[in-house]
Amino acid sequence: MVYPLLIRTFRLTLSKTFPTLAVLFTGILFSHQLDPSVYGHYLTIWVTAGVGTLISVWGFPSIILAFGTRLSESVSRRISLHAILLTAVLSPVFAGMMGFLDPSWQVSMLALLAIFFFSQSLFYIQESWMISRKGETFLQWLNTGYAVLFFGIHWVVLQTGFDLFNLIAALTVLSITRNAILFSARKKQEEVITEDIPIYQHWLMFGLNDSFQILSRWLDKLVILAIAVPADFAVYYNGTFEIPFVGLVMNAVAAVLTSVMAEKIKANFQAPAIIFRASTALMSGLIFPGVWLLFTNREWLVVTLFSSQYEASVLLFGISVWMMVFRIGAFNTLLQVNGQSKELVTGAIIDNVFVLLPMYPLYLLFGPAGLALSILIGGTAQGIYILVKGSKKAEMKFSEILNWGRLGFRFMISGFVIGFSGWMLLFLGFEKLPVLLITVFLTGVLSLWWLRKDLSRYGVGLKTMING
Repeated sequence: MVYPLLIRTFRLTLSKTFPTLAVLFTGILFSHQLDPSVYGHYLTIWVTAGVGTLISVWGFPSIILAFGTRLSESVSRRISLHAILLTAVLSPVFAGMMGFLDPSWQVSMLALLAIFFFSQSLFYIQESWMISRKGETFLQWLNTGYAVLFFGIHWVVLQTGFDLFNLIAALTVLSITRNAILFSARKKQEEVITEDIPIYQHWLMFGLNDSFQILSRWLDKLVILAIAVPADFAVYYNGTFEIPFVGLVMNAVAAVLTSVMAEKIKANFQAPAIIFRASTALMSGLIFPGVWLLFTNREWLVVTLFSSQYEASVLLFGISVWMMVFRIGAFNTLLQVNGQSKELVTGAIIDNVFVLLPMYPLYLLFGPAGLALSILIGGTAQGIYILVKGSKKAEMKFSEILNWGRLGFRFMISGFVIGFSGWMLLFLGFEKLPVLLITVFLTGVLSLWWLRKDLSRYGVGLKTMING
């Protein structure tokens, strides 16, 4: 078994689990306790933060994960300083954009948000260094404490009279404290002979790629934010929220795989593709059953989590859940570790084009559901492009980069065992909660079975490659 890879992935996933739970529970709490218009106003901050903070770091985490261990300490310090300066400039810009789009925001609130965005971006910069230096265990404990305080702050503010300024002020102090602790634990990079890497050229391309990726991911929400009142935006947001655990697992997998691939590519230029193929098989056994589980129980989940006033979110959730299919693989890593930054940007542009072209016609036909469909179309187009380019770089056939037959079989079996079984139980008159429990059990059995098979099939080969 590939213990070092699995342990690093598990630790990094665990480091993100509690913050994700804190955000999820906060959303559930606010959905039940706040009026949709107030909750929608609160969500605009997190949409701006989701877009602004990740654009502000301009691909720096990607460049560190891909090349960090191949850079000297002096080069590392220089590019880190440049990243911090860039973030310090861009953070107030995004805060100012909020004020431009909605003049009701007070200047004091926008100034506070600029500091908050900067602190959040700074954490992403420091986190990438910690991951590149195998500091997942420290991140695990740090983020667990952060998550507890994050939810606690929201709970206290809600109980003492909801005030958005006080909430963001407290979260800003918490974010700054987390950065200070992480900085104090930063490990020095051992001095190495710096490779001849055009680091700033790749950084520019990675930044463009990440920015396009973020825009395509959030474009539908930005459109709804611009055309809808806060209450309608809250309905759309709750219906299209990304399944948190899938996202955090795949982000952890991508981070660790990028680090491992970057180490092994010198010895074998096909190593990234081989590792990608095996990791994708492993993830498909977990994600495909999960897709059918969530789709089958979509109504119960949305109404229970967010209350009956968000019933209109059920259709949106049923569409957006299929985006999980594209989370079985850390697609960008195939090109990222090969320094194919221009191809990454092209793929991100393709994603945005295929999101934008059908967006308006689909919106006219299906309303907000059309926006969710456009995101699904864009993700499909980008995934195909990256797989084609990745297979060429590895000198493999497109049919070899993934085991298409096995993936298709797993998807259909998952649909039959979980989706069809759930539908039959509902058709026979079972209540929604028993159906959920039965399908959860079937999902667990199916996922564990395939995980066992994949570890047996791929474990020895991957262990040899990673440890070799």
